[in-house]
Amino acid sequence: MPVYRNASPAGESVVLKNPGLRLELYKRLTGWGWGEMFDGNGRCVAVLEHLGEVLLRDQEIPMRLEAAEYRRESGEFGERLIFPVRSAVVREKLRGTSFANWVHYPLDAPILEGVHL
Repeated sequence: MPVYRNASPAGESVVLKNPGLRLELYKRLTGWGWGEMFDGNGRCVAVLEHLGEVLLRDQEIPMRLEAAEYRRESGEFGERLIFPVRSAVVREKLRGTSFANWVHYPLDAPILEGVHL
């Protein structure tokens, strides 16, 4: 169970670790995008609330970068996780909520896509 309580975990997680640090990344209901970092003694030392955000001028809410999936790679560099990220479409996230009628986002597609290593 995650330590951080201000997210909506979807029940999936993945771990990267070495002797000094452990990074547990979690999937939200909306996609991969937040994690917790622990020191070598198992103490939570940081929370990564998202993989990134973009805030457009004149918009009220920043759009998180989230990923539908991830890929694990190993090599001379060690291990890494690769997340194909895209900005959330706020209009989709608000659909069916009480906010849908008073928060109007003109965008109906992601404005940013990329890869988060």
